[in-house]
Amino acid sequence: MNREEKQQALSQIFPIPSDLPVFTESRLGFKNENGIPVTDPSRRIIYNKNNNKVVNVVKSTFKYEQFSKSFEIMNDILIDADLDISGMKREYEVSIDDAKIKIIYTLPEYKIDLGNGDVTEFQLFHYNSMDGVWKWSLMWGMVRMICLNSQVSYSANGLYLAKHTPSLSPDHAKEKITAGINQFKADGENWKRWRSNKVTDKQAFRMFALAASSETAIQKSKQAPSMWMNDARINISEILEETEVLKNKNLQYLWNQWQQESRILGKTEWAIFNTLTHWSTHSAISLEKRKTKGSMVTKLKKEKTVRKIIRENFKDLTRRVA
Repeated sequence: MNREEKQQALSQIFPIPSDLPVFTESRLGFKNENGIPVTDPSRRIIYNKNNNKVVNVVKSTFKYEQFSKSFEIMNDILIDADLDISGMKREYEVSIDDAKIKIIYTLPEYKIDLGNGDVTEFQLFHYNSMDGVWKWSLMWGMVRMICLNSQVSYSANGLYLAKHTPSLSPDHAKEKITAGINQFKADGENWKRWRSNKVTDKQAFRMFALAASSETAIQKSKQAPSMWMNDARINISEILEETEVLKNKNLQYLWNQWQQESRILGKTEWAIFNTLTHWSTHSAISLEKRKTKGSMVTKLKKEKTVRKIIRENFKDLTRRVA
């Protein structure tokens, strides 16, 4: 098939969704000190005309594209990168405030198989926003199919950023995505090592305390390594019952998940990694956070935390990552 035929075929398999926000604009209006309605010619209001929900107030020079354009561009990128899209799946999410969109493409032809049904598949992510939180972003990622955890690479996973609609040449798109696939394969080699790298409950607990920002637990684990690791009087169960720690839902979630992961995977770095990625993927987000920051923003922040934890604490990475 030529390029145009590929575009038509991909558009038929993955049409542009019909339920996306449709943005339009109006001048910013307000009442002056005398109560007289006036408009500000230097500012515009961007809103979703489907429900009149305001998503941003911007300068008159601000440029934007409809979210539907993102789907068109991503189809072009998939074609330009010359990927095997057999069995590819697409999903998308619009934030609760209508201002952000995330599109995920899962490509099962690019996978890492650790045996016993433990398969992780390569993904491409697109993020865009109308509220200035995200630039137009292309990233790569991976999903562990056995639990649907979004696995986190120790390496940065950004492929392309643009302030507005990107101008990504076919060669550049292929080069960037090929680099992502190569790093994906390198991560698979790390996971094989992590499956045999043994850890203790106390080593795991310290990483979870750091991830959850539990000051009490962090201070307890900062004691001299020999004391923290070998003093039987330092009891994790007792620490978990302390007031500040008990209120920390993230740390409680991580510790409970660790009990499950370590029973199945053993007390290993691989079990710690899957505990952390389960937390960053599946842990509950309050309604208030969904309204203010949004679940997509919170998830990205957690994934950044996981990346920092593994880079600074896993045995093989602390020797290799500056």
